[in-house]
Amino acid sequence: DRAWSSNGKVAATQSKDRWSIKMSIPYGSMGLKGPPLPGDVWSVNFARSRHAAEPEVNLAWSPTFGGFLKPQRFGELVFEVSGKEN
Repeated sequence: DRAWSSNGKVAATQSKDRWSIKMSIPYGSMGLKGPPLPGDVWSVNFARSRHAAEPEVNLAWSPTFGGFLKPQRFGELVFEVSGKEN
């Protein structure tokens, strides 16, 4: 749904041989009342597409071998207790 907005915040950093992001997405924007419980498993993927590069660069945390929207190829995000509140 292209009309959906996560109301998330993202900060990206790039170094010589890698890039990373920190992101936060409010639980409410995903229809949740609170955080996931320890042991909950979500099917997710994180992808990057860079059209300014030659050749174009398409990367995904869990490779989809084609278009990014292939849920059967997503990885699993398993929640556990971190010992601190965020």
